[in-house]
Amino acid sequence: MPAFFICLCYLSAISQEIKLGDVVVLKADIPIIQKEVVGISSDLAEKDKILDYLQKGVKFYVVSLSSISSDIVKLRAVNFNSISPEERKSLDKMKIMIKSDYYNDKIYAITSENFKAFAEKVVPEDRISIGIITLPFKARPQEDFSFDTELNLNTTLNIRIGHFLGSSFNYQLGAGIGSVGLNTNNASGIEADDAQDVATLTLFNGLMLQYNNVQVGLYLGIDHINNQKNYNWVSNGNIWLGFGIGYNLFEISVASSKNSQD
Repeated sequence: MPAFFICLCYLSAISQEIKLGDVVVLKADIPIIQKEVVGISSDLAEKDKILDYLQKGVKFYVVSLSSISSDIVKLRAVNFNSISPEERKSLDKMKIMIKSDYYNDKIYAITSENFKAFAEKVVPEDRISIGIITLPFKARPQEDFSFDTELNLNTTLNIRIGHFLGSSFNYQLGAGIGSVGLNTNNASGIEADDAQDVATLTLFNGLMLQYNNVQVGLYLGIDHINNQKNYNWVSNGNIWLGFGIGYNLFEISVASSKNSQD
C-alpha cells in the first residue's frame, strides 16, 4: 500500500510538468525580453502592435523551452476570438485594447525564471475520465461496522459535476477485484482453524474530489465472492461504506477542444 501512495505522488508531479505544445496560463504580468515579434501569418499578424509585457490570465502555447544555450522561453497565445467591425469601432472609441491585435499569431519571449514562477499548466477539463482507485478502508454494517483493510484495485468512470475549493467535484462508478478475510465470525461455512482470504468482485459508486489528478472520495458498494453457498459470508452482496484514494488516468473528450480565448 505505501508503494501505491508513492506512485500517486509521482504521477501527480509529472502530470504538472510543462512540455512543448502544452497550454499555460500566466499568473502575473510578465515583461517581454524580446520586442521582436514573429508573425506566423503575415496577413494576420499586426506587426506594428507590440506589447511590453504579457498580461495575467492570458493562455499560451509553449513554442520553445529554455536550454543550456538559451535562457528564454517562447510563447504563442491561444488566439483570441475575432470581433466584428462594429465591435472594433466601439472598442477603439473607448480606447480599450483589442487583444487579438497584440496576441493572435505572434510569438513572444520571456525569461525562464519568470516562466517557472508565473506560468501554470492548463489541464483540459473534459467532463468524463477514467481512473484507478484503491479502497483501503471498508466499514460493513452487517458485521457491527467491522473494517476491512485488504488490498484491492479498482477501475473508475469519473463524471465531473463541478468545482469545490480549487478541486473538481465528481461522481464515480467503479468495479474491481479484491479480497476479504473469512473466519468463523463472518462466515458459517468456515471451520475454526480454517480462516482464509477469498477473492471478491467489487461494485461501487460515490463522490470524489480531484486535485492535480489525485483523487479522494467516499463510497457505497457491494462485494460478491465465489462459492457463497459453501462459505455463507454474512456480507456477501450487502452494502459497505468506504474511503478511497486514486489517480485520474486519462480524459474522454465529449466535445471539440476550444482553440480560442475571450
